[in-house]
Amino acid sequence: MSGAGDASTSTGEAATSTSAGATSTSASTSTSDASSTTEGFPLDIGLPDLPQGSACNGKIDLVFVITQQGSFIEYIGTLYDSYPEIMATIQEVFADFDLHVMFADPNNAWGTNHVCPKGMCPEDGGCVVEGYEDFPCWALYDEDALTKCDNTSGAGIIFPAGHAASNKPCSLPAGQRFIEGDDPLFAERFSCLSRTGLGGTASELGWALGEAVSLDLQEGCNTGFLRDDALLFAVIVSMHDYSPYNPYVWAQRVLEAKEFDQDMIVALGIADDWQAIEPALCGPGSIGDPPHETFRWAEEFDHRVFGSICAPTFAPFFAEAATMAADLCANGSQN
Repeated sequence: MSGAGDASTSTGEAATSTSAGATSTSASTSTSDASSTTEGFPLDIGLPDLPQGSACNGKIDLVFVITQQGSFIEYIGTLYDSYPEIMATIQEVFADFDLHVMFADPNNAWGTNHVCPKGMCPEDGGCVVEGYEDFPCWALYDEDALTKCDNTSGAGIIFPAGHAASNKPCSLPAGQRFIEGDDPLFAERFSCLSRTGLGGTASELGWALGEAVSLDLQEGCNTGFLRDDALLFAVIVSMHDYSPYNPYVWAQRVLEAKEFDQDMIVALGIADDWQAIEPALCGPGSIGDPPHETFRWAEEFDHRVFGSICAPTFAPFFAEAATMAADLCANGSQN
């Protein structure tokens, strides 16, 4: 898939949207601001064909880390409703790029084992807990259904399970935990993988992202996903991040995976917008509260976009960050 464009002039200032609650900052300001995408993704982005010898060799590795904690139930409908426009943006902006897409597990346990343990999950039916009736209990009894990677933080999800999840194995090539842009079944597989659902667990998103791009998982569960010469486009959608350490450490692990080259990373953080976006759509936080930890993670990257979890759609934030990634990938930093 491909598309690229001229990097815009560096401003050094954050661009703040007053319509969709998005803030973006980049060494080169994004060509698409949040206000221009509030009604949907930009239909005519105006990106020329990807030139030979681009900064990222025409390759983008896109990883989503989406909270699965129960409190996200208020916003999971917004996420799912945003996917058609997000898919349209992927097809438009990355049409000429060599694209990898992965949904990384924010926890180290498959499904909802603490909500629907095997004892509450009959082999021939769903979980008895309300809201989890479609949980694939059969997988707990089938020794071939799950592997160690299905219980590994940061591993690519290939069998989403939980409340409002796909609750079925997604058909991927054997041994692969991500999808490729030129896959004829890309849209179908994206639809299955992206419905990651809720498990009620305390998600560790920043840490899971670091695990996803770590050497251990590059040589293990996520073999083939992360490429040395590809731009990494990382998306975190968070309620609260229970990761160990702090946002600076989470970001350093990502930077390490790209040899600390800021121009090979674009970060999109979608979270509660207190102290980060004006006007705040989620309402003010308590006096003295710092910005959400996901925004503090994103602040460690030169090329980033902030989005409010309380916005009516997440698609404009993704479109802005995707356009930023395409520009950067095609041309590199213009500083």
